[in-house]
Amino acid sequence: MHKVNLIGLKCPMPLIKFKKFLAENPDLLDLEVHVDDPGAIKDFPVFCKRLGFSFEVAAIEPHIIIKINK
Repeated sequence: MHKVNLIGLKCPMPLIKFKKFLAENPDLLDLEVHVDDPGAIKDFPVFCKRLGFSFEVAAIEPHIIIKINK
């Protein structure tokens, strides 16, 4: 599982950086996204559903961890 660190970025930068990461790493299948912007709880699931990725919010404290499978 590849970890993507987006801690310290504020909306909309976490999602913008994640989209860029996906474009640069199309072959990675299992991702773990670490983010501390509260908007990620809504933004990432919508984005994942749109692309057909499965996801799970694995943690909210001390920061948000979202596991994504392409």
